[in-house]
Amino acid sequence: MIPTSQVAAIALGFIKKTFTFHNGALIVPAVTVSPVFPELIDKIMANTTHKDLAIPVLSAGVGLLCYLVIFGTDFITGLRASKFEAKGAPGYIKSDKLWSSFWKLFGVLLVLMFLIMFCLLFAFIDNDFFYSAFLYGIVGLMIMVCLFDLHSIGENHKRRYGTKPPHYEFLDRVIKKIDEKIMQKITSL
Repeated sequence: MIPTSQVAAIALGFIKKTFTFHNGALIVPAVTVSPVFPELIDKIMANTTHKDLAIPVLSAGVGLLCYLVIFGTDFITGLRASKFEAKGAPGYIKSDKLWSSFWKLFGVLLVLMFLIMFCLLFAFIDNDFFYSAFLYGIVGLMIMVCLFDLHSIGENHKRRYGTKPPHYEFLDRVIKKIDEKIMQKITSL
């Protein structure tokens, strides 16, 4: 079991790792795609009353559902990779690793909850700028954590089979290319 003092560090540490992964490379696809999904839901719910309240909840729900599927896959592939590395010896599952997976999920839920609360608050007070910012933040966060866990699934496959499947290699190449472009921009300033 993880000491209580480390829970917040683990829960929010995952969010920090996601944002700083490859010098913030996951931020680029999140910022690029995050306005599209709420607009799509807005078009679908065109004649719905209180759609300003429904869109953040629906966006978070869809994002969370996607994340839970990816998180579960990452968890299972991680267990299989650990079992393979342990060569079948008992004790390949570490209690602290299991708890850190739970706290990682808790950290995502915690940040998502705060984003939803603020988004709904700004919907109630009719502040469109902050409403949109938090709505895009909800979608962006879910895109980033999904991409980070997809990368983790690829790493688990590499640990288990020695190579990553082509789609995970492609994801890594895209992330590395974005990282290179970010660093080029920063160093040119």
